[in-house]
Amino acid sequence: MKVNSRDLFYVRYLQLKTSNVRKRDLFALFVLENELFKYYPKTEEKILSKIKLKWLYEETQNKNRNNFILKNFNDSEFIYKNIKNLLDLYDEIIDSDLDNNLISKFKKFNEMFNGFIKCFDLNFSTSYIFQIIYMIYNNELIISSSTYDILTSHFHKNYNKIKRVERVFISLFLEIYPKKKKISKKRYLYYIFKSYI
Repeated sequence: MKVNSRDLFYVRYLQLKTSNVRKRDLFALFVLENELFKYYPKTEEKILSKIKLKWLYEETQNKNRNNFILKNFNDSEFIYKNIKNLLDLYDEIIDSDLDNNLISKFKKFNEMFNGFIKCFDLNFSTSYIFQIIYMIYNNELIISSSTYDILTSHFHKNYNKIKRVERVFISLFLEIYPKKKKISKKRYLYYIFKSYI
């Protein structure tokens, strides 16, 4: 399987390259996650996000193997079921504002996502805090100072449970937000290296 770094967020790409798991399955999950996060409403109406989500649900229901997301997975009933469960929960996330309610919904999403990973017998898991911040960062969403404080609090409480690759990115995000919009790959990798010293 050829993995193009352009297909994935650079944190996920690094995780994929450094994880001792079946790359194809993890890649498929990361592509699904990335596409779902793109569906979160930015400036457009929520209805457009709902339409995109409904389209993907129908594609999954119809087991469309030509779909650019589904083609990465094996053709298996349990996979379609897990994807539909994630889509149902993400539909609720789309309805949530960027506040404490979103965080509780994302915790459930994260549990389900990690449960999906376990179905592949992959020794990998991801943090709900990272997933929330990844979605906020990738979509350049604006969060309130209270949401920022809540995320910071969750980060500090869970610091030791979060893997280094995700922890470094979260730290950088919280440090620069809202002054800067982007974290360069070079800066991110520098801080990964620095974290080992």
